[in-house]
Amino acid sequence: AKQTAATPPAATAEGEEGKRPAKPPLEGEAARRAAIVAVTKSDPFASDSTKSAADSTRECKQLLKTMILGVKTVVWSVSNSRMQPHPLAGVQAMKGMSEEECLLVARLVKNGLPCFVIYGTGPDASPQEEKEVLDYFAGVFTVLDLRNFKQVFELQMPTLYERVRANSGMLTILQHFLANSNVSRPFAEILLSLLVGKLPELSAAPEAEAATLLRLFKLVFGSITLFPENEPVLRPHLATIVTSALRYASASPSPAHYYSLLRALFKSIGGGKFESLYKEFLPLLPSLLPGLIHAHARARTRALREVLLELCLTLPARLS
Repeated sequence: AKQTAATPPAATAEGEEGKRPAKPPLEGEAARRAAIVAVTKSDPFASDSTKSAADSTRECKQLLKTMILGVKTVVWSVSNSRMQPHPLAGVQAMKGMSEEECLLVARLVKNGLPCFVIYGTGPDASPQEEKEVLDYFAGVFTVLDLRNFKQVFELQMPTLYERVRANSGMLTILQHFLANSNVSRPFAEILLSLLVGKLPELSAAPEAEAATLLRLFKLVFGSITLFPENEPVLRPHLATIVTSALRYASASPSPAHYYSLLRALFKSIGGGKFESLYKEFLPLLPSLLPGLIHAHARARTRALREVLLELCLTLPARLS
């Protein structure tokens, strides 16, 4: 019997491969993509090179949120430690942060605020997510000692105001502070002092900025209604706000914002709970009411006349 030599498997495979048509070589962009895919499959650490922008943004958002929660723990720990003075100084240990630590926290406010732009831009922008993370960020500073809290925001209030003016979503931070019973009063004091200085801008600023400024005033007035112990915050500024609003309104071609400001003020103190504000308001009445009546007579639009009429009827004054 004739024996047939067995063909080695390698030779068979080589023979079959030789019969297949050769693939054309990849060129240009196709070759580059094929190389990236091959490297990515072989090297798990190279996967970041092929991530989409949306994936990177989501990871940055999650990282930022995690960092904020960690920073809050650090700030609380430092704020609640007691600085031990030199034994020979004869001074008791003081709770809170040192001057250098306060400056560091102030830098956290200034440099941290621009990071939140990532939550309000792009296709995955979510106002709810932005509000949530801004609440977390505001919570970092509510654990500060009140003395340190005032130091930080006396330094950074102008920066915070500019950020709010550029992005109204930042109002969440201010709302958080004004609604927090621990820091509402000192924050309202700092904010209202800034806002009173901005009164001339209420008619000169663009509509969006003027609306933001008016909303900030309303937030401060609302905090006084929410926390009656905030009443002393408004008292030293009451006469300035009323007289300045009337003066600027009389000289402005668009006085509606000033009258809206007075309406919000009258509503906030008109409930009868603020005795000291009533006493502060009493000397203003002889000139205020005739001024409002005169403005009503000169008003050109029905909406403005209605606002002025409401102001005349809601003046925070008692009949007796």
